[in-house]
Amino acid sequence: MKKIVYIILCSFLFPVGEAGAVFLLISPSPYHNGLGGSGVGIPSNDINTTYYNPGAYIPKNNLELQISKYNYNWLPGLANDIIYNYEIGVISYIIQNSQFNVSFTTANTYLDLGEQTGMDAQGNATGTFSSEMKANAYTLSAGYKSNNIPLYLGLGVTYKNVYQELGSAEAEYEEGIPSTNNTMYDYGLILSFPFKNINVFEDSYLDI
Repeated sequence: MKKIVYIILCSFLFPVGEAGAVFLLISPSPYHNGLGGSGVGIPSNDINTTYYNPGAYIPKNNLELQISKYNYNWLPGLANDIIYNYEIGVISYIIQNSQFNVSFTTANTYLDLGEQTGMDAQGNATGTFSSEMKANAYTLSAGYKSNNIPLYLGLGVTYKNVYQELGSAEAEYEEGIPSTNNTMYDYGLILSFPFKNINVFEDSYLDI
């Protein structure tokens, strides 16, 4: 069973012609998941906003701190030892007597792929090993909200360090530990024209 799980995970995480760090596509925000994963184009005060767009986070208070953590079994119907952990913190500040804001976000993603059974070229078991994937992300964002016209402009940049280890020993006929360590950058820009309290239906309002 563990061998089958490992093959399925490798097929999902490393499909032909696609980037290797696909585990970062696991969307962490219940709010944006409820909107169909459309966080790239929606400025929001949701703590996970910079995951989708580094420039889309909007503070609500002059000085604001948010912290959140998720930890749960991922794909429990497939295996019981695949653990997803996501930790994020945001500190933001609206500059007094101006319409400018700045924020800093740090996020840590960790995916424990559990224990798998290694096999040699003849199909014989060679022991067990564990696999893991993790990323540390740091985001700096700035925004401007006009008091005269419905306009919001946000900019942001995210630095990511991504580490993936698919085994703890060298594979047969290959050299080195099967792992990667990469640096990535995300850049975000958002321009929106927000309108508040639009009466969509009776007792229902759209606040965007």
